[in-house]
Amino acid sequence: AAAAARDAERAEEEAKEARNTPRVADADPAATGAGAGAGGYGGGPEEDIAEPEAGKTGARAAIGAVKALREQAFDSEAKEALATCVKLLDNVLKKPYDARVRSVRLANPNIHARFGRFQGGVACLEAAGFAKAMVDGDPRLQLPPPDSSDEALFRTVLQVRGVLASEAFTLGVEVAEAPPMPEAAAPAAAVPDFNPFAPHVTRVAPMPHGGDETKAGEAPMSETERQVAELKARHAEMIGSEPPPRGTFVRVPVDGVAFDPRRFDKSGGSGGGASGGAGAGAGGAA
Repeated sequence: AAAAARDAERAEEEAKEARNTPRVADADPAATGAGAGAGGYGGGPEEDIAEPEAGKTGARAAIGAVKALREQAFDSEAKEALATCVKLLDNVLKKPYDARVRSVRLANPNIHARFGRFQGGVACLEAAGFAKAMVDGDPRLQLPPPDSSDEALFRTVLQVRGVLASEAFTLGVEVAEAPPMPEAAAPAAAVPDFNPFAPHVTRVAPMPHGGDETKAGEAPMSETERQVAELKARHAEMIGSEPPPRGTFVRVPVDGVAFDPRRFDKSGGSGGGASGGAGAGAGGAA
């Protein structure tokens, strides 16, 4: 991180020196035509406009790209182009392994209007490591796939971002602080080949784990283990519930006899007292 900060400071100093040097349009107005506008954009011969070095990356390549952009665009156009490029590089630093931010579609109308129509604007991203590629017939600027060299790539992106942000600041663009340099992804652990004849089989790949809802010192549970634990807990809750009181009877009322709770006989059930009394009366009468 310290080396990246020093590189960014060095790139910013080089950008300041480049701004202090006269541009082609300022050094020789006759070469670019009398109608040159703000930022060195005019109707001069094409050979007098500086072109960025192809295939070069880093701070020096970014300085050349900025010079070309300032000579090809008005100040207002250069401000928009630089601000867009800085934002794209910030996205790479914030989400370094997101494939969407590592690819820029040049056929996008917004991208073309902001910086894609300027050779210097495209060169600003090429200086950061982007390369032209065709994806399904669609021209794009892409960063290489993530690998072990990402640390050097991120350092280059940070350097170029510093150059572009410094130039944008001189044009009146409010530039946010640069995101921290991301860490390179750790190389994936080698997975041993599966041997069906081995007497013992160990785990050959990391198991997917659920959330981190585990106690301190315990290994995280997989989704299957979590579901099994929930089922066991529910089963124990059902088994551990209190059974109903013993000696509970359920009596079905006799048809035509209304239930009277005041005459409810626990031993004979509803209507028992009435039937017993009627029987006793009949016996006495006999």
